[in-house]
Amino acid sequence: MINLNYFFVGAKNAKLKTIKIPNTNSNLSGQKTLFEKNLPKLLTVKDALSDILELEPFRTHNGKNGEESFKEYPEPPKTVYQEYLRKNSDKLYDHIAPNHSQLVVDRISHLKQGKNHKSLPPEYQLKGGYSNIYGRLHLERPAGTITGNCGCVSAPGKFIHPIQNKALSVREAARLQSFPDDYRFFGCARDKYKQVGNSVPPLMAYAVARTVKKVLH
Repeated sequence: MINLNYFFVGAKNAKLKTIKIPNTNSNLSGQKTLFEKNLPKLLTVKDALSDILELEPFRTHNGKNGEESFKEYPEPPKTVYQEYLRKNSDKLYDHIAPNHSQLVVDRISHLKQGKNHKSLPPEYQLKGGYSNIYGRLHLERPAGTITGNCGCVSAPGKFIHPIQNKALSVREAARLQSFPDDYRFFGCARDKYKQVGNSVPPLMAYAVARTVKKVLH
């Protein structure tokens, strides 16, 4: 537990009275606060997906790949982020998503952007389970955490497309994780979703590594 300048440590040995912690910050000068000033604005779902927003994905059946192929880009990149993701790719691969039942599609159709299961009409609500399932992304906000279940609309989180009545495709989820479009995923659709959701976002890994490098050097 941490409280201001105090913290408590549990120990099995009753004779342990104190612990010693080395001063690892003695050689660091000009320490910065947690968040620097003048940071770039947060990337939104629209920043990541607006160039493929209305592009229909290939469909999967029971977690297996349906028609496995590529899609042509419908239009040029609209943001700097999209230019970065598309710089080494001339085709859109892994744009596959689950084939939902009509009941699921009807349920999703009642969700506004940024809303989840709790906002559904009573006749479409599910009893029990998590309260934050069936979450729809909002175009003007950053995406939430992408998990290995990002292809499942009934998983906790926001994994429903902002304007289409479907789950995110593998590629759409990968874009929200900052994977370039030329990065391929392998296996069945379920495996691909897990590869995307269980990963550390590449640009996040880069930012952390760059900051650690500055401290060490």
